[in-house]
Amino acid sequence: MSHEEAPIQCPVGRGQTEPLAALVAVALFCVALSVYAGFLTGLVPEFSTDRELAEVTGERVWETVNENGIFREETALRSALDADTLPDGHRVAVTVTYAHEGTVTASQASFDGAGRPVETTELNGETFRRPVPVQRRKETFVRGCLRWW
Repeated sequence: MSHEEAPIQCPVGRGQTEPLAALVAVALFCVALSVYAGFLTGLVPEFSTDRELAEVTGERVWETVNENGIFREETALRSALDADTLPDGHRVAVTVTYAHEGTVTASQASFDGAGRPVETTELNGETFRRPVPVQRRKETFVRGCLRWW
């Protein structure tokens, strides 16, 4: 006996979504989640990271010690930086180095939690690194690194 089965017919249009509408819905959900997470981070300080402090302070340090976007080797970090530039309550060490037959320290300084210069300090927390141009002599420029922790 041959028994022919009738093809299964699916109702057209039920349970389906246009691909564009689905992409828009997912995108809106992601945007809403990002806005909520950003708002919550600003509302509750415990959610923000020390990395934000490291980046902000690193940029403030660079703005203070650079001259026209260049760090001059003779710049003394110890006298160039003060408590207004450094984060309150945090011990900080700042170093500018460059490569010249090894690593050469152009300048370095350490500060206590009140922003006063100290000889050495025990450090903990985030490290910030930024490539900077260093002027060694009148016309000699080398690639350097500003680092603070």
